[in-house]
Amino acid sequence: MRVEELAGKAGVSVDTVRFYQKQRLLPPPVREGRVAWYTAEHLARMARVKELRRRGFRVTTNTTFFDTDSPQDVIDVLNYLNDDLQVDQMMISPGYAYEKAPDQDHFLAVRQTRELFRKAFANGNRNRWRLNHSPMFLDFLEGKVDFQCTPWGIPCYTIFGWQRPCYLQSDGHVATYRELVEETDWSKYGRDSGNPQCRNCMAHCGYEPTAVMATSKSLKQSLRAMAMR
Repeated sequence: MRVEELAGKAGVSVDTVRFYQKQRLLPPPVREGRVAWYTAEHLARMARVKELRRRGFRVTTNTTFFDTDSPQDVIDVLNYLNDDLQVDQMMISPGYAYEKAPDQDHFLAVRQTRELFRKAFANGNRNRWRLNHSPMFLDFLEGKVDFQCTPWGIPCYTIFGWQRPCYLQSDGHVATYRELVEETDWSKYGRDSGNPQCRNCMAHCGYEPTAVMATSKSLKQSLRAMAMR
């Protein structure tokens, strides 16, 4: 069967089939020249994916944006994920200039991040998209509030141990989470620290924990967060 027939029998869009294939949830089709043929096995795989979602397994995406992206690019990507692919929820983050990144020239500065998301979130888009973030973190992205980083809030653990100070930077490892929290000099990190590596960071791994803690301290913000669910 062609991809259109597979999508119709599975009850999804053609884009969803291609997304599952890109994520290797489906094997490649059999090709005859430029024509791709799908089999009963592909349809069975699609049925299993649907059954897993029915049982509560989630599809959540994580998208990073750079200074080459416009507000319309953000809108187009999130509309595609939200409306066409119908993923359960989406996470977003401005690109962070970590030292091992192969491209060091297209990360967002703080001002650019705020402008990008303020424009993308306009006209009710922010409330319409199924974003897996607290309202206060989204406020932070568009510059309505400002926070300090909480890098120990979403720590990184690897075979080497707990990574200091976060998964985007590597200033060594320690054996336990207690050592990470109690023996790391946190004054060396965050946008107010003067650390050049932290100057333009607004990534969710450091600022979502701060936003969640701020939310938990406010009845108004807690109710606001609950209303999003």
